[in-house]
Parts: sequence; structure tokens; C-alpha cells
Amino acid sequence: MATTTFTSSSIGSKLAAATGTKITGISVTQPTATAEVGVPITLLDKAADSADLARTLFSADLIALSSIFAIKPNGPSVAPGLTAPTWPMSVATGVNIPFANGVWVQNCPVGVTVTLITG
Repeated sequence: MATTTFTSSSIGSKLAAATGTKITGISVTQPTATAEVGVPITLLDKAADSADLARTLFSADLIALSSIFAIKPNGPSVAPGLTAPTWPMSVATGVNIPFANGVWVQNCPVGVTVTLITG
């Protein structure tokens, strides 16, 4: 299992390479106040920067992921109070997203750090 973190500065780079390897988890840090909430985190099955078509491995913007960031009820009901989320927040756990060419960062919003777990 390998863990790699990336940010918007990683756009246009390959994070992982190995045929038969898979993504097993993705988590994100708490977005900053200036995070680009409408910009997606997009990962492609791609080995290099080219115009070739590539399979999308994962893509979601922070607005789409906002339900996992929300304040959650404490127990089966809202009473007696609410609990704040804990960070980093897992976006995908125990998944099996195979890739053949590598994991390419197509896009990542400013103001968030993403952790990719491969195995």
C-alpha cells in the first residue's frame, strides 16, 4: 500500500504507476476559506500528458462532496447536540478502482490537500 498526497500544484503529474495497481482510498483535508469549491478533483488512468483519451478514475468537486463535510448528528437523532466533522475526511474507503497506465492528476482545487491510497 502506498500513500501519496497532492494539491493543485500537482496538476499535470502522474502520482502512481504500475499495471494492475488500484486505488483503495481517497481522503481530503479541511478546505481553506478560499478553496475553489466548484473545481473538481479529477484523476485519470493515464501515463503522460497527451491528447489521448483516458478513463476517469475519480472526479468530484467540493460542492458534490459537501454532504460528507457537513455537521453530523450525534447518534440516531440530533439531540442532544451536533458533532463537527473530523479531518482529514475520507472520500472513499475500501474501494477497488483499478488502473493500467498510472494515476494522472487532471485537476485539483486550490485550498485542499488530497491523499491517495493505492495498493
